[in-house]
Amino acid sequence: LGFGSIIHVLADGVAREQLPADPVALEEHIDAVWAELGFEAVWHSRAERAAASDAVRRVLTWHTTRPERTYVASEHSFEVQIPVGQNGIHLRGSFDRVEVDTDGAVHIADLKTSKSKVRGDDLPPHPQLGVYQVAVREGALDSLPDEARSRAGLADGAPPVVAGAELVMLRLGRGDSPDVQAQGSIGDGVTWVDEALHEADAHVRAESFPA
Repeated sequence: LGFGSIIHVLADGVAREQLPADPVALEEHIDAVWAELGFEAVWHSRAERAAASDAVRRVLTWHTTRPERTYVASEHSFEVQIPVGQNGIHLRGSFDRVEVDTDGAVHIADLKTSKSKVRGDDLPPHPQLGVYQVAVREGALDSLPDEARSRAGLADGAPPVVAGAELVMLRLGRGDSPDVQAQGSIGDGVTWVDEALHEADAHVRAESFPA
């Protein structure tokens, strides 16, 4: 958790231009707090510190080498009401990164520092990414500042077109480029995500949880 928190804070700072997109400067920030993670073994601390350097280089490469994407927001918090279930579902969360492509469609990116990838067959029905797409559909970007909404092409009040969501695997990749696992658009109308939320809502309200 500490490892992931450090990388997320640095990625957010770079995205907001509060920190330079310079690996040397970011390494200094890591060194300033690394001892606070409290690893029990020196070898473990050294191994994870090297992995943190790799993750920083990958997030910088991902951030700076994709001209087909326009940055909209980082660590954007949202609260939306999903019209499924008995009384609707109140959904609260945050997006690591909101971007738009050259067609003006929205992409949500989630930065991951886990050590393993999601299996290919598990990407299309990935619950977290699917719920992110539903959240955008239901107004999660309405609370963006005007400037960010303008960058996202939402200033005219038109609903966003959601092109998909993706996992950016910062521990994994080739060289300085992270592996990116993308989920395509869930589509319009009642989707598999809506059905899954409806089922989850029913289970919770039934108050019956067999082992």
